[in-house]
Amino acid sequence: MLFADQGYSTTQVDQIAQAACVSRQTFYLHFKDKEEVVRDIAVAHAPRAVAVMRLLKGPSVDRRQIREWLDEWVTLVSEEKAAIAIIGEMARSDTGAPLFIDAHIGEIVAALAETFEAFGAAQRPGPLKLQAKFRIESLILQTNKACCLAGRGSDPAFAEAALEVAAEMFHDFIMDPRFRAPSTAHNE
Repeated sequence: MLFADQGYSTTQVDQIAQAACVSRQTFYLHFKDKEEVVRDIAVAHAPRAVAVMRLLKGPSVDRRQIREWLDEWVTLVSEEKAAIAIIGEMARSDTGAPLFIDAHIGEIVAALAETFEAFGAAQRPGPLKLQAKFRIESLILQTNKACCLAGRGSDPAFAEAALEVAAEMFHDFIMDPRFRAPSTAHNE
């Protein structure tokens, strides 16, 4: 919970060791540094996050279905506050996320791409590849933020508005013909 309460950058190894009721030396017997702790947390979190992403069935969904699915995401962020806080903070870093965070986000995107072509746009060659990658990362981070607001429950009206906006953004991205495979973008 230290990472969830304080953030990754301000949490010190001594604090982690103290919270785990071990010495600093014992910490270093198990981990090289605090980033390795975060890597283990992200690896443990990934299967559950991917499972939640796969709950949204497509390829065609409306905003209401997305909004209902977001309740599952809210449950995930409520139950895994530390993992969500760390992954979010590291993904938003101006210095770039560690490779394991990029890989974690990649797993989430791949799960969504199984059902929604637009999420595969970041992997397809073409002029919109980088734009799709940034839109997807922004969409996931903003949706995660809306789900965190809802999970806290401090301002239910604002959280509900944030979830509605997130559902709309998700829907708009999924349906945007620019990010769909060329063979299907014009066939609907």
